Amino acid sequence: MAVDNYLKNAVMTASPYDLHLMVVDGAVRYAKFAMKSLEGRDFEKAHLALAKSREFVTELISGLKEDRQPELVQLLKARFQIAWKALVQADFDHKPENVGTALTILESHRETWRELGAMLKSATETGQAANSMAPPDEPPAANTLKKGPHWTQSSAPVRVFKTV
Repeated sequence: MAVDNYLKNAVMTASPYDLHLMVVDGAVRYAKFAMKSLEGRDFEKAHLALAKSREFVTELISGLKEDRQPELVQLLKARFQIAWKALVQADFDHKPENVGTALTILESHRETWRELGAMLKSATETGQAANSMAPPDEPPAANTLKKGPHWTQSSAPVRVFKTV
């Protein structure tokens, strides 16, 4: 009961940034549990966890609004749909590697989301409004970009554009 009240209060007072992070964390948490259940051949627990993870991913997809940055939204939607389909496939064929595909997408998104949040917090603390962050005239030098695979599988940096 106290945990339910705590969670309800956390959701009701969370910022949109934090709410999104909570949904991503829920999808990851249930997907990890499903993977362990599949590895342990407990298909009933895996099915329930996969269904919960899919609910969270569905929420991520439905929360995307195309009124701003439609190309980015379509990219995100496609990524989340891949994750959702991998969770469905894992439920069908009981292969943990399909859950792994979804986890790769979701965990990478979570990392990117946290980095974006840190950038916005830093901009706010230095007196810059988050909406005033305009794209730079030139992309950053190649040696300043983070190495390794990115969840968008694009070498282009993610930028926050000024909204009108």
